[in-house]
Amino acid sequence: MTRRRLHGQRSAPFAAGRIEVTGMAAAGETEQHVETQLADLVRSRRAELRLSLRGLAAECVDPLTGKSGLIGYNWVDRLEKQLSVTPPQLPELRALAAGLDLALPLVQAASAAQFMGITSRPGRSPETRAMLAYLEEMSEAERRQVLAIVEAYDRHRITHANGQNGGESRSGT
Repeated sequence: MTRRRLHGQRSAPFAAGRIEVTGMAAAGETEQHVETQLADLVRSRRAELRLSLRGLAAECVDPLTGKSGLIGYNWVDRLEKQLSVTPPQLPELRALAAGLDLALPLVQAASAAQFMGITSRPGRSPETRAMLAYLEEMSEAERRQVLAIVEAYDRHRITHANGQNGGESRSGT
């Protein structure tokens, strides 16, 4: 099955940069929050792609080895229902990322958060974290091009905002 990447429809958290360990208790306190990032990512992305459990499992092929069958539909079902599952290893994460048509770092970060309590907070929104994931996979020249686009957009946005609000700067002064 051939699919187009659905840019702008990412709902996945992404971890890059500084890592914070949030699954551990601070000063003797017990951690009560249950992390479900991978389950949430898989559930929402599978719905976006309109894939059944078996359909997603069939799409999950490790792009490095070509091996299929690493992700079973029953594992996906249990994960989405937040039942006990075996945490995926790197080959399974690569296959899952391929099946979900997402960047591997997005899937790795969600898995690390859910199963190890390791999270990073590089951005406040899922969209920001997804953009960071794609930037990490780009060459330096490609990142410079994206930066130029973002800077041009920001200049346009500021100019437009200044025309709309009496010339205030971004800081409101």
